Amino acid sequence: MTLRRRLASFIFLMMGLLVLLGGLMLLGGPAVIGSFRHSMESMNALNAIRELRANVTRQRISLNRYLLLDAPEELLSFEEASRDVQTNLRAIDKSGMLAKEWFPEIKNLAGEAQRSAERVKQMYAKGEKMKAHELAGGIYDRFLDRVTAIERERNAEAVTLYRQVELLTRQVEVAVIATMALAFFAGIILFRSLYRAVMMPLEKLKHGADEFGRGQWDHRIDLPGGNEFGALASSFNTMASNVKQLKLQAVHLDRMSAVGQLAGGVAHEINNPLTAVLGQAQILLARLPENDPSRAQISKIEQAALRCKKIVRGLLDFSRPGQATFEPVDLGNILSLTVELCEADLKRGRVSVERPIGSKPLPNVMGNASELQQVFINLFNNAIHAMPRGGIISVDGRMRSEPMSFTDRKTGVTREAPGPWVEISVKDSGIGIAKEHLERVFEPFFTTKEIGKGTGLGLAVSVGILQKHGGDLRVDSVGLNRGATFTMILPLKKSMGPQ
Repeated sequence: MTLRRRLASFIFLMMGLLVLLGGLMLLGGPAVIGSFRHSMESMNALNAIRELRANVTRQRISLNRYLLLDAPEELLSFEEASRDVQTNLRAIDKSGMLAKEWFPEIKNLAGEAQRSAERVKQMYAKGEKMKAHELAGGIYDRFLDRVTAIERERNAEAVTLYRQVELLTRQVEVAVIATMALAFFAGIILFRSLYRAVMMPLEKLKHGADEFGRGQWDHRIDLPGGNEFGALASSFNTMASNVKQLKLQAVHLDRMSAVGQLAGGVAHEINNPLTAVLGQAQILLARLPENDPSRAQISKIEQAALRCKKIVRGLLDFSRPGQATFEPVDLGNILSLTVELCEADLKRGRVSVERPIGSKPLPNVMGNASELQQVFINLFNNAIHAMPRGGIISVDGRMRSEPMSFTDRKTGVTREAPGPWVEISVKDSGIGIAKEHLERVFEPFFTTKEIGKGTGLGLAVSVGILQKHGGDLRVDSVGLNRGATFTMILPLKKSMGPQ
């Protein structure tokens, strides 16, 4: 899993847990508050009933004391208790603490008790004390019994509501704690996962960078390719391979430079005896009569010396540093020189060259002869390597006048350019190119050859040279063992310079 996906998963998980926690608070909070409110209402109702019962009890005690002790001051206490009872009833009625079926009954019982108490006081005042005692005995019994029963019911209801609030509170508390614990452990697990996914690869990348810094280009950073660090490690490994190839190429170029200088010196030294051999041969030919049998052998010596001199001149021209000057170039002449330079490799590889281009002369193009010869040599070398058992290289050329489109292989940008154009195709009968490799053959360092037989730079350099001339190099192959065709495209203009 990539780091981006891990971070996204971590964020989404945390957000999900926060949403869950918020949902629990939103759902559980109102439920707890509602249950607590109902519990408080039940407790208030219970307290009101208890206060009512206490005031009714005061009424009965004060009335009984008045009757037994004949104490007028108890009537004041009775009246005060009666007022408190009425106050309690009005408060209960206003708050709606009791059920609708309960309050009318309590109110009626309170009214009956109050009226009975007034009759008892009147009887006692008239001297009918025995009747007053008998009537006073059961005035408040029904009232107190009913109030006590309601008190027990409200008490039971208050206890039940309290337990419900307590249970609901514990459930919400457990859910919140469980969610927080889940978030905590999930955070630890994801943090450890991210830590391992980040720190360990960073250590390997740092070690690999240190190894690369010490010049250990064969060192490889071994990381799985499923995340960004794997892609970065792959880029590091590719970079190391490219730098190693560049280093080898630099060494090779340095050797080639030394070989070029040596070849130039050797060519100059060879030119002197070749000039002497050629001069002596030409002197002998001038002295010998036309019918002399030795003339044929001396003519062969002259032709061989001329051929050697031509090869040495081509070697000197190719070994000189490339120049930026453009001049009219005869492509047929460059091709002939290239065949002569590659003749040894062609014979060793049992490869022959067909040149129908010679029968179809092409106009000169503006370019750098040395660089264009390098393109031909690279194409010939690739063709020879593609035919390990020998074969045929077919070279053909033609003119095209219509506009052509060119696509930059790095940026993908396509541009149109007017004609006319010169196309030269170099076709071999070798092993061909796989379809999946056709788009990569021009990439620097890409090669399917064995180690030591190629650096993968020949075609990339050739493309650069042709693009500098305003043209391009294209490839076509129908598949393996079906050969390949490379087509050089050069603009035919009166004046041409590097692009």
